[in-house]
Amino acid sequence: MAGGGGDASSSLQKRTGVWWDLNTCPVPAGVEPRRVLACIESALEKEMGRRSEVHIYAMGNLEYISSDLLEEISSSGIMLIHAPCGGNDLYSFLLEWAELNPPPANVLLISCDNTMVNPGLFQLAGFTGFCAYPKDHPPVTVVVPDYHKVFVKEFVWETLLNDNMTCDEMIVNEDYEPLCICEICNDTFEICGEFITHLKSEEHIKELFDMVPRGSYGKLKHFCQVCNYPAYDCHNLLLHNESEEHNRKVSLFACTS
Repeated sequence: MAGGGGDASSSLQKRTGVWWDLNTCPVPAGVEPRRVLACIESALEKEMGRRSEVHIYAMGNLEYISSDLLEEISSSGIMLIHAPCGGNDLYSFLLEWAELNPPPANVLLISCDNTMVNPGLFQLAGFTGFCAYPKDHPPVTVVVPDYHKVFVKEFVWETLLNDNMTCDEMIVNEDYEPLCICEICNDTFEICGEFITHLKSEEHIKELFDMVPRGSYGKLKHFCQVCNYPAYDCHNLLLHNESEEHNRKVSLFACTS
């Protein structure tokens, strides 16, 4: 993952990196995906009192998010990152962001994944930290009291979007970056459709088999026998088990049994 290069406009302050967990904080019903970037920019501008060049990385297990939604998010200028390893992936992203965007810079986490909502991941001195969580989740500083030392502001995800629906158009980023990244295969794609096809490919599944955790005698720890699908952890296996593809195969299996 790259944070981008080049100087921001004189009217902008240091960059803000946003890591948006699509699995735990999806686009709410009634919200146009293409407006998400502008809503986040507006919320941060209100909080900081100035505009910031915002780079959003929509991450998580993207294999079971609808192709139409991924296309809409990608076309709005948000980078897609298939990164199913939760906090481990986020830690790597934050380290790279720190190297490319030294303080003073800002970070915003949109998630309620326990592996990502971890104060230890955000102890990057000099950064201004923000977080957002879904409305059905308790405030982060209630769940993890140490967070008041890390984040200067918490948002409710749905409220952040609804309160900024009438905001101006998003800041256009002049620096081009790859639109889509698969962290499992270390591949980048400039065309979202090719990225979506890749996530369903045999090559991708083979790489997944090679990296998922195994127990004694090499047995996969998290595996769906119906779909021959290896998962990184319980969370990713649950996402798979709730998918239309899995349930369709389960129904077919039941009919032929």
